Amino acid sequence: MEVINIIDRYILKQFLLFFVASLIVFVTLFLTIDFITNVSRIQVELDIIAKYYSYYSFEILYQLMPVACLMSTVFTISSLNKNNELIVMFSLGMSLLRVSLPVIISVTLISLGVFFLSNEFMTTVIDKKNYIWYAQMKKRPWMYSTSKQENIWYRSGQNIFNINLLNAKEAKAFGVTVYTMSLDWRLQQILQAKEAQIANGQWTLERGTVTVFYDEATAPIAEPFEQRMLTLGEDVIDIKTSSKASASMGVRELKKYIERNKEAGLNTTAFEVDYHSKYSFVFTAIVMVLLGIPFSTSSNRSGGILMNLQICLLLTLVYWAIYSSGLTLGRYGSIPPMLAAWGPNLMMIGFGYFLIWRQKK
Repeated sequence: MEVINIIDRYILKQFLLFFVASLIVFVTLFLTIDFITNVSRIQVELDIIAKYYSYYSFEILYQLMPVACLMSTVFTISSLNKNNELIVMFSLGMSLLRVSLPVIISVTLISLGVFFLSNEFMTTVIDKKNYIWYAQMKKRPWMYSTSKQENIWYRSGQNIFNINLLNAKEAKAFGVTVYTMSLDWRLQQILQAKEAQIANGQWTLERGTVTVFYDEATAPIAEPFEQRMLTLGEDVIDIKTSSKASASMGVRELKKYIERNKEAGLNTTAFEVDYHSKYSFVFTAIVMVLLGIPFSTSSNRSGGILMNLQICLLLTLVYWAIYSSGLTLGRYGSIPPMLAAWGPNLMMIGFGYFLIWRQKK
């Protein structure tokens, strides 16, 4: 048992060294290419560029983590195989799955850690990165203030809002329509305004019309107005939150957004797929590792580590194609959201486990 524990620590050390090295190489290459293609032509101070990439690097780390896990797994198992250490481990009665257990556990813990960490502050990091890019580097702050804040649908209580454009920085909304419903969900009133100023739940509507619906026997009455004050209880931060793209929301924020839109009778299929994919993405690294393990033990004569990497990267491309296709089908409503996000992972995990079991070691 002591020998097995020593072997586990040895494998874990090898894996973590390769993992850190892979992340450093991938992130450095990605940021260097991004700087050469996008930022080198922009005349800004070095401290602004440094701040931009300090935020951007967290996003890149999150996206490249599964690939780094795959690469470090291939290098770890292939190195053991190249040095004939796998033969010794097999002679001790360890199977390939048992040898790989420290790697699988490490990848699982890394994935869960990255998920919880990113879910807490990734939305803030992306928001700050976008602000620096649009406002300080491209000198187009209006693009930041309007990005992902167009054609907003939002429900609160018996009111349903439709906003053509939100300027969250100035707390202004343009092209505002407020539908007020009765308790039995009959339309009571429609407020339309060209502009609205929002402050502490107080809405100042300007240049619009109010249409009141009394009953089926009475025609609705519409009256224009220059300015109208309403206390709706919805501040700009609530509307801004509802206007975010699902990619920039945390899971709790996105779940609340889906529930609000469902209550308003809106189609939330695409957002439900994105919600489930935030969880299923955690397991992409595990899927890649399970696919990479059986191909890391091929004979050195057949091409060694480089050949193993080529096969694993090819399998990764196939997996990503299946995963992306599943999400696309889910967003179009062809398959249920949960199946769209989890189906490819479960299928490829089963395939990877089958390949490991087939090694019979």
